[in-house]
Amino acid sequence: MLQEVFILDWTTAFLESLGTNFILGLSLVVSLRGLQYYQPSGDRVLTIIIAAAVLSAIVMAGDKYLFSLLSESDQVLERMNRSMFFHGGFAFLANAAALSLTMQWNQLKDQQGLQTRRDEAERLSKEAELLKLRHQLQPHFLFNSLNSINALINSKPEAARRMVH
Repeated sequence: MLQEVFILDWTTAFLESLGTNFILGLSLVVSLRGLQYYQPSGDRVLTIIIAAAVLSAIVMAGDKYLFSLLSESDQVLERMNRSMFFHGGFAFLANAAALSLTMQWNQLKDQQGLQTRRDEAERLSKEAELLKLRHQLQPHFLFNSLNSINALINSKPEAARRMVH
């Protein structure tokens, strides 16, 4: 596209495109890595807008520096500088989308972790309740057995002896 619009040779257009995409890729990596260590709280929309604006300004500055290295004539440099707002706008949208999706992904992972912990706590609670019931049943069973033997001792001593064995 730049080759046709700005009448650039193929190598300059390719190098400019490669450099711009590299700078944009770096800004995306920086934004995604930053969210691994810092999760903003409060107004996330404002955080996304500010971070995306800062990163797009860095992309525009990198593009401007790259354009100055690649262009031989002032006329080509002027034409390429006009595309700065397109590059900055695209960088803003790409970074805002990456930041939004990453924040949503992290929030979803946190919710899944919370649900997993909640399910585990519920399972442990049920196991503890069953264990408590088992411990209550064992003495009760012993009491009932001894009471039955006691009742048989007077009336049927032979049956009581078999029950003990």
